[in-house]
Amino acid sequence: MKILSDMVKTHPERSGYKKILYEQHLERVKNSKPIVDTGPPKVFPYDSRWKLKAHAEKRKIEIENNLLVNRIIKNDEKNVDNELDTYIEDYAYFKRKMAILKTIFDTNLLNQQNRKIFDRLCNTRSCYDRKEWENDYQKRKKIIKNMSLYPEQYTNC
Repeated sequence: MKILSDMVKTHPERSGYKKILYEQHLERVKNSKPIVDTGPPKVFPYDSRWKLKAHAEKRKIEIENNLLVNRIIKNDEKNVDNELDTYIEDYAYFKRKMAILKTIFDTNLLNQQNRKIFDRLCNTRSCYDRKEWENDYQKRKKIIKNMSLYPEQYTNC
């Protein structure tokens, strides 16, 4: 015990309650014994249930393997291996029908858009005024007539 008290004295910052706690800790470390668990693992009550489940799964796989072997041997009958199921055919028919409907829908939408553009183009008002152009033409005609040497040639213009 003299060694322990010497160690405690080397730390002057420990005093009072901390000193007592440290001494108790040193006593526990000194009196501790090494323990190694060399026994078998614990057996839980649900261990047998896991074994039963694994055995059932193994049995299920064996049954499926036997069925597969029987299907391979009896290849002359219609089965999953040599004929498409009806749901696959139905799904393929559904996909084709949906593709056709989508094409029709897209075509109708395109036609509607084209019709709207055509209506807008047909119903737009011209930004040119015909009367104004006619007046300009008449003015130019008078100017040309006044400038020409032979105005009678330009009467038809």
